[in-house]
Amino acid sequence: MTKNHFLELHQVSSSYGRVNVLQDLSFHVNEGESVGILGRNGVGKTTTLKTIMGLLPCQHGSVSFFGNTLNTLAPHQIPHLGIGYVPQGRGIFPNLSVKENLYLGAKRTVSQAVVDSIFHRFPRLQERLTQLGGTLSGGEQQMLSIARCLIMEPKLLILDEPTEGIMPKLVHDIRAEIKRINAQGITILLVEQNVKTALELCSRILVMDKGKIVFEASSESIRANPSALSQHLEIKI
Repeated sequence: MTKNHFLELHQVSSSYGRVNVLQDLSFHVNEGESVGILGRNGVGKTTTLKTIMGLLPCQHGSVSFFGNTLNTLAPHQIPHLGIGYVPQGRGIFPNLSVKENLYLGAKRTVSQAVVDSIFHRFPRLQERLTQLGGTLSGGEQQMLSIARCLIMEPKLLILDEPTEGIMPKLVHDIRAEIKRINAQGITILLVEQNVKTALELCSRILVMDKGKIVFEASSESIRANPSALSQHLEIKI
């Protein structure tokens, strides 16, 4: 692993059946960073996250994290290295209670300090511990999905479209919590369709097209020169 490259993908290729999606994809995330991946639908953003988590095979190249080669591991082993994954659609179990969903991601023993910090961060979850996950609002389900990762005390948190389909009132709360999570030392890798959200939450932006990174810049430089990004996404910023 390159020095300070906490997470690194090197010439990664991945596909769904005969359909090649990722083609020699390479990028890195430094420890403590918050990095956003942008791109149109179907360019490989979610596929990238699934390949990191071992949910899709890495057919060529390598994925490394904190000195470990992830593409040689089974998917269930990867979270134990310190990676939390919040998938698109949240991935909670609707017929389990909030408490049961939360502790599914737990190690054998969870300190009370960790539990207290999660309930301080998401007081709505503490109020709804016995409620079924499927009865929560979209925003509350997203909070639960993030909390389920945090109970594992991850080094890296990967989020796929965390504000998609959530009422505006709760979008603000979720954005604020993701910012605080990163400020407290947890590295963030974020896939987003909303450019403003990505620029607000991330210090560095990557743009994907046809399974590759085609543009990379700091959020600060993009704000100073938005046309550099908009020409890759074909939108106005």
